[in-house]
Amino acid sequence: IIQNPTVREVLNQYLTSNSGNVSFGENGLTYTDASGATHSLDLSQLIKSHETLTTLTNNGNGSYTYKNEKGVDVVI
Repeated sequence: IIQNPTVREVLNQYLTSNSGNVSFGENGLTYTDASGATHSLDLSQLIKSHETLTTLTNNGNGSYTYKNEKGVDVVI
């Protein structure tokens, strides 16, 4: 998921912003914005929104069909 440019961009915005600090504690990941307000970061939601479904199907003839992240069938 870290290879996804959108995910990297969002994380970089949070982690390299000059306007606040990012920390991890018992309540999870939080950041402080320029006004001093603390916000929670829900990485599970970020990751979930970029997940892709892949499948592996037994063709019954000694081969399998893998449907990759782009939806392309690949016989293996």
